[in-house]
Amino acid sequence: MVKMKLREEIEHYHSYEELTRILQAFEKEYPLLCRLDSIGRTLKNRDIYMMEVTNSGSGRPEDKPAYYAEACTHAEEFCGANVALRLIWDLVSGYGRQAEVTELLDHVVFYIVPQVNPDGVETVMTTGHIGVCNGRYPVEERQPLPGLVPQDINGDHIVAQMRIPDPDGEWKISDKDPRLMVLRKPYELSGSFYRMYPEGIIRGDVDGFEVPKPKDVNLNRNYPANWLPEGLQYGACELPLSEPETRAVAEFIDSHPNIAGVCSYHTNARAIMRPFGGKGDEHFKGADLALYSALGAMGTEELGYELMSTYNDFTPDKSRVRGGTLMDWTFEDLGIPSFMLELWNVYDAAGTRRPEEFHFAAKSEEKDLAVLRWADENLGEKAYLPWKKVEHPQSGEVEVGGWNWLWVERNPPESYLGNMSGHASAYTIKLAMTLPRLKFQRCELTKLGDGLYKLTAVVRNAGYLPTYLTSQAETMKKAPPVSLRLSAVKGSYETMCCTHPEDIGHLEGRFGRDAEWSRDRAEWRPVERRAEWVIRTGSPELELELTASAPRCGSVSKRMMIEMRKEGNYVF
Repeated sequence: MVKMKLREEIEHYHSYEELTRILQAFEKEYPLLCRLDSIGRTLKNRDIYMMEVTNSGSGRPEDKPAYYAEACTHAEEFCGANVALRLIWDLVSGYGRQAEVTELLDHVVFYIVPQVNPDGVETVMTTGHIGVCNGRYPVEERQPLPGLVPQDINGDHIVAQMRIPDPDGEWKISDKDPRLMVLRKPYELSGSFYRMYPEGIIRGDVDGFEVPKPKDVNLNRNYPANWLPEGLQYGACELPLSEPETRAVAEFIDSHPNIAGVCSYHTNARAIMRPFGGKGDEHFKGADLALYSALGAMGTEELGYELMSTYNDFTPDKSRVRGGTLMDWTFEDLGIPSFMLELWNVYDAAGTRRPEEFHFAAKSEEKDLAVLRWADENLGEKAYLPWKKVEHPQSGEVEVGGWNWLWVERNPPESYLGNMSGHASAYTIKLAMTLPRLKFQRCELTKLGDGLYKLTAVVRNAGYLPTYLTSQAETMKKAPPVSLRLSAVKGSYETMCCTHPEDIGHLEGRFGRDAEWSRDRAEWRPVERRAEWVIRTGSPELELELTASAPRCGSVSKRMMIEMRKEGNYVF
């Protein structure tokens, strides 16, 4: 019954306390697979929870390649937490029932952070404010300059919009639906026009409704890669990793060198975002762009989302690039294949394509009408608030209403959560299935003489990604090679000679072998390599352990027992 309840929780939005309870329930119900930890604390002293999911009986988590997934970097984008919960559920409920999930958790560990920014999420969900980040600047202190301060003035716990009659205004009431406000045509000189503002009050001595830009924190501008100072990158803060949330994430990733894949859940472009944030594709090394295309195609197949370059496809003003993002840090500095999954787009849900540059340009009347029809069917008055007259503290009578974008543009209705989360979770699991994986293809001991043996071992990468992950990782010196270590568990031995005294270099995976071999194509580099030792022992019984490992590929071991009285070869 408890397990069934956990499945149902995925399709509802939750407060921080409720999310904590659900995560604790997962750990209690699946103790072999789940371990709940905190990677840091927020400004308001909330834990930033991380759920580790793997089969704890198949080896230490740090000896397995890892996939890192997180959600709720931005406070308004809280539906990502539901994807994180669904990912946990799909893994634990599939273990022992689905062969692929079982095999995956035997060899891979997931680190899942459902809310990077719990302070911000809690503020947004309880106050209705938008544009809030991690609480570095409290809502009442975000706009210290004179002017309009967003605020709930009618007591409905939603910061919506205000419309004020003004003959010089830019907006007018739609002829097709009187609730909807549309842009005034450039040539229109007569009619009833309005100015549109966020719902709020005026602070200080100013004329009109001037809206100063608030102080803000954008956690996805606070990472080290391509960080720009606040004057050039709004929300970047004084220094990279100045915020407790980003510092906790960075320290966790840095202290877990087994992390070989990263996915961050955001909203609302319905797209799979890839690097780079601040430069074009010509900066990719080696075959990394082809690798991103292959991994992104899996997401397009699963979700129907378009794979997009953050810079080329998603940055309309190239003079205002996105610096300091998690994705660019984990890829550019660490060489880890990293994605940002934009989960939801209301325009697609409404059957109309999202506007180009939709964060920066007004929507068309037809598109907004389509969204309004969809909203009426799925959200009722929660989506588009009826315009109601309110006595404004400074300006007399105004009307408050309009779009409640937090529940329309930023996050889907709860009825959409199951389907959306299921596909996003499935894609994340598929990404984890591509990680490099070491195995011993063959281990053989050959007796050469009294107490003299030759050990032959063939190590293979059975995964899709190469053991170095990306050419970017090699460039940044973040790709330690595969090492081989031979040791005695019982007895002793002396190494006479060996082919690989320290490591065997790197092994390719299946990536790049997407067609039959041709002499005109790039050379196929090996997916396996043989190593040999000649050893001498005087022990009547000798037990050897051979270990192949690389931080991002995990560790595999093979044990061999030699009995002096036995003749012939040993094959393990």
